[in-house]
Amino acid sequence: MAGVYDITIDKNSFFEISFELKDENGEAYDLQGYTAEFIARETNSVVSDVVFVADTVLLIDGTVQVKILAATTKGITVREGYYNIVITSSAGQKTRVVEGDIKLTGTLDEH
Repeated sequence: MAGVYDITIDKNSFFEISFELKDENGEAYDLQGYTAEFIARETNSVVSDVVFVADTVLLIDGTVQVKILAATTKGITVREGYYNIVITSSAGQKTRVVEGDIKLTGTLDEH
């Protein structure tokens, strides 16, 4: 089951967050050979439109680092949404590891 963590992103600002992933024994999750993606949608439905994706998702020593550039946050046009982070093994197995609500602060019509 994925961990749940709600986030707040300031429009027109760089955003960065890290999540340490641990296995059932409390040890850092071995992410060697995995890839990851961060996807934000209007709702938690997979058929909901994608609002944005993270510019960079790094996997380092059991930690998922997410970076979203100011240019990306500037283009977000919704006030609230839902995100998840999915890791994919080299064999193609996908696991949702973190999910939660997103709140956007700042003026939506700023350009």
